[in-house]
Amino acid sequence: MKKRKIAILGATGLVGRRLAELLVDHPWFEIGMLVGSHQSAGETYEQIWQRKETQLQLHYGIDNWQKRSFPEKLKNIVIRSFNDLLHSDIEYIFSSVPERAGELEQKLLEKGRTVFSNSPYGRFENGNRLVVAEVNSKEMEDQSFIKSPNCVTAGLVLTLAPLRERYGLEQISLTTYQSISGRGDAKYPPELVKGNVYPLHCSQEHTEEYIVREVRKVLNQVIPTSVSCNRVWVQEGHFVDVRVVTTTKITSDQEVRAVF
Repeated sequence: MKKRKIAILGATGLVGRRLAELLVDHPWFEIGMLVGSHQSAGETYEQIWQRKETQLQLHYGIDNWQKRSFPEKLKNIVIRSFNDLLHSDIEYIFSSVPERAGELEQKLLEKGRTVFSNSPYGRFENGNRLVVAEVNSKEMEDQSFIKSPNCVTAGLVLTLAPLRERYGLEQISLTTYQSISGRGDAKYPPELVKGNVYPLHCSQEHTEEYIVREVRKVLNQVIPTSVSCNRVWVQEGHFVDVRVVTTTKITSDQEVRAVF
C-alpha cells in the first residue's frame, strides 16, 4: 500500500515530538514535513529535540525526567515554516499547535487540506467533530477537520461507552492524577509538583472544564459529571478514579467484565 504523505504542525512541542515517534514507522503514513514556529524554522529537528528534552531534564532533575531518544530516521530533517506547508502539496496534516495558534488550522482548511488536530482550538464549535475512533468513528465520515479530545477524555470514554450501551449512565464522578508531561515544554515550577499532588482547579488550566464538555460531545449525551484534576510527580501516565451511577443495576463483577 502506498503511504500517504503527511505533515506535523507543531512538531517541535512535546506532543508534536511524540507524534513524530508514533508516525515515523507508521504503515499508512510517511512524514513529508515537520513544521514549527518561525523561530525554529531552519534548525534541524534533532537540534531542537535534544535541546528541549535536555531543558526538561535540567528543570525537573535527572532522577525525575528521562530524555526521549531521537528517532534516527528523522536525522538531518530541517524544520519548515508554516508558509512552506501552506504552499506544499501535502494534503494531510496532524496538528498539535496551542489554542492561540489555532487560526493556522483554519488557514489549512481554507486551502482544502485535511487536518487531524490535538489542539484545543475549536473543539466545542458545533460544526467540528470531536472523535475517539473506537467510540464515534462515524463522525469522521466526509470530514476534513477532525479534533481529538483531552488525553483523559480519550481514555475515559473508551470505558464509559460500553457501560452506557449495556447499563445506561446517570452520573459520572472522576478524580485524575496526571503526570507532569501533560504540561508539555511549558513546565511546572518544581516546588508546586515535586513530591506533591497539585490540584488544577484554581490554576490557569481548563482540564476539568474540557473533560466535562468533551465527554458530553463524544457520547452525544448530557450526563451529570463531576471532575477533580491533579498533577502528580511522575513523568508520564495518568491514573483516573472513575465512579458511575448506572440506569440498570449491575449485579456482579463478572457481568461488568463481560462488557469489555
